[in-house]
Formats: sequence, structure tokens, C-alpha cells
Amino acid sequence: MASTNIITVPAISAFSSNITTTTSMALGNTYDDIYFAFSVQADRTKISNIQVLINGKTIRSYKNVQDLLDENIYFGYADDAGALAIHFDQEWLRQLNEVKSLGIGTAGNGAQAVSTFNIRWDNAAGITGNVKCWAKISEPKALGPIIFVRQFPKNVVQGVNDIADFPRQGNLVAALFKNSTVDNIKSVEVIRANKTIFNVPLRLNRQNLKRAIPRPRGLTSATAGAGKGGLYFPVDNCLDGSLSGFVDLRREAANDFRFRIDANAADAAMVVSLITVNSLQGG
Repeated sequence: MASTNIITVPAISAFSSNITTTTSMALGNTYDDIYFAFSVQADRTKISNIQVLINGKTIRSYKNVQDLLDENIYFGYADDAGALAIHFDQEWLRQLNEVKSLGIGTAGNGAQAVSTFNIRWDNAAGITGNVKCWAKISEPKALGPIIFVRQFPKNVVQGVNDIADFPRQGNLVAALFKNSTVDNIKSVEVIRANKTIFNVPLRLNRQNLKRAIPRPRGLTSATAGAGKGGLYFPVDNCLDGSLSGFVDLRREAANDFRFRIDANAADAAMVVSLITVNSLQGG
């Protein structure tokens, strides 16, 4: 079993209003999780445009903090007010003989060499406290398959909408469709070569998420009090915890592969998050 440790990450640039804060990770470690703690809890809500970069390439991006928090809760991680966690080694998303670790390995050479590993975000006005960072690390390894998260804004009309204009890169684990209003999406179809391969209405989809193995999918914090997670409609290909369920988007590049959304009302601010697994070069 790989040994793990918690280390302090001291390389955080200035944290104050109206600037960009960058955290630089020391090379040689394998990073499984990274945690930020804000001395003033409200400061967490004042950061935006969160990016995770390896060798200058963005592997994850979030328009705002809430999108990252909701993703964490969807995948079963608890939230802590005034803190922010980014999870890389998603233990639920692997079986013994599949990918042994999705952590960010920075000990490789040649094509697997990592020269920079950074997390950065933009600060709004009103920042008053400070931020500290810790990382959970495991045995050093080269960079292998990693999780990419990419967000795309979509203007959805009432009724049927087809979404096909997204990069055909990596292995699709899940697509999260975030509405502006609760339960606006009635159903989502996945279409390949003009044939429907997935078509689940809202209520049945939620029942499937509850039965996910080994970890049930959580409701999103944005609506936990009232809407019970109704802002999101996930299409999750790996509910059994096995990467064998993913869709290889590169192979689908030549096919008519798309998502078809049936919406109750128009939504000019829908956000689609595509979660994929790939190598840094292939992603």
C-alpha cells in the first residue's frame, strides 16, 4: 500500500482584492488532494475562475467556487465552510486492476516530466483575510492518467436542444448539466450515429445515482435546502466505480455523438461540465 503524508504548501502568491492568486506545488511528489483554508470564511465566495495547470496547460477549470463545491459533493466529498478541496486521486473511480492512482505525479522524466504544477484563481473586491494550503501526497511517481474538468456555457431554448460542439478528447466519465432553475431539464439523451444509447428521465436518473457503487452520488449544495439537487442533471458513465464504463470521445469524433436535452424553459446560462480521464498530452 502506498504511504501517504500531509505537507504544508508555502508557495502561495499574494492573496488580496482584485488580483490573481497562484499556488505552486513542489515537484517530486504525487498529489492526491489539495486543501485551502481561508481565515475569513466569506473570502471563499469571493474567488472565481479557478484553474489547475500542469506545464501551463489547464486540466481543470471552474467559473466559480460553487461549481467546484457542487462537483465535490456530487462525488461524495464533504464540504467544510471556509475551506476548499481539490481531489485528484478519485478512489471511487478505480478498481484494483485498473488505474492504480489518478493523483498528479510530478516525479517523471522525458515525455512524463512535469515542470510546473499550479493552482490559480481571481480575487474579487472585499478580501480581508489570508489563505493557507496543505496537500495530501503519496509515493512519488511519474504523471499518468489524470482527470480533466472543462466547463462550457450553453444557451438552451425551451424544448429539445442538441449539444455537439465540445472537444472530442479523453475518456468521458460524466457530464454535469447545471440549470439556472430547479428541475428545468426533463431528460437527457446520449446519441451515437443517430441512435439513442442513453435516455433517462429526471426521476429515474436520480434513483440510479443513489444506487451508485461503491459510492452514491450526492445532492449538490446549491440546492440542498430546497431544490434537493435539482439544479443538476448528471449523465454518469461510471456509476459502478469502474473506468470500463467511460466513452472514448476520440473514437466518437467520427460519429454523430451528441447530447439531446429536453428543457421545460429557456436557459441562457446553462453550464455543461465534462469530466474526462486522459494523459496530459492527449487531454
